[in-house]
Amino acid sequence: MGGWGNNDGDYGYYNRYYSQQNADAAFKLLQTVSHNTIEAIGVGKSLDVSSLTRYDSDGVVQSQIDPTKLSEAILGSNKPLPGGDYTLNGGIVNDILFGDMVRFDGIEGNGLSALQTYIAQQMKVSSITVQDMHHYITDHHQAFDLSSSNDGDDKLYGGSGNDILIGVRAMTR
Repeated sequence: MGGWGNNDGDYGYYNRYYSQQNADAAFKLLQTVSHNTIEAIGVGKSLDVSSLTRYDSDGVVQSQIDPTKLSEAILGSNKPLPGGDYTLNGGIVNDILFGDMVRFDGIEGNGLSALQTYIAQQMKVSSITVQDMHHYITDHHQAFDLSSSNDGDDKLYGGSGNDILIGVRAMTR
């Protein structure tokens, strides 16, 4: 949100001022139509966390996203891996990393689809959003310790942010 133009000298001040005013007004309109759920994502290196936070409803933003990974930033990722010894690295936001196979008794499949089904059942709803899943796992993370003797020696590194690391050996760095 904002504008392009000459940001040098006196004109630059006015361009930045009016761009900020327009962005704030557009954000208020967007809040109305989105029921106050807005996720800010900065593509490339020009938008940082402090610039994006004012345009995010929960204050958890993603910045400096590689344009080729935009869909992953929006939708999250589901990379089911067979049991083994893996190293998983989180990013710069509040990640949830599973080092172990995600399966639930009575639920077909594993990974993201199993998580969606399990959380929807627990919430007693028919469908859920990525935000619903993130909030549920954040509030109930102890319920997801699904380690078994078939899991490998995974190493999970959260990176920066308030991460949830679920696995045999979880570390922050």
